[in-house]
Amino acid sequence: MSKEYDSECIGEIVEVREMGEENNPLVLVKYDVDNVTYNLTESLIMKKDEPIKVGFIRVGYKLKSLMEINTGTKPRPGNKVRVRYLEKNPKKAYLPENDKNFSFY
Repeated sequence: MSKEYDSECIGEIVEVREMGEENNPLVLVKYDVDNVTYNLTESLIMKKDEPIKVGFIRVGYKLKSLMEINTGTKPRPGNKVRVRYLEKNPKKAYLPENDKNFSFY
């Protein structure tokens, strides 16, 4: 995917929406290309982080976003993130630190 997305810029997280227990949070990012502002929405990829234990028995895991694992910072409004986009169609973009195969645009 990254070969066809030939350009990169820095965007800003506008909102992180919790989507309930069963769904991953959504991150909304705005970014500018040639003085035009675009919006990008992606579902955060979540990975197992720390085990949750009752005594010595593991009963589950705490989750951490792949974006946080890759950047060392929690996705929060105001944070800057990398955005890869198609130079010919900047509306088509994704967040490389989220390692997502598609986005909603």
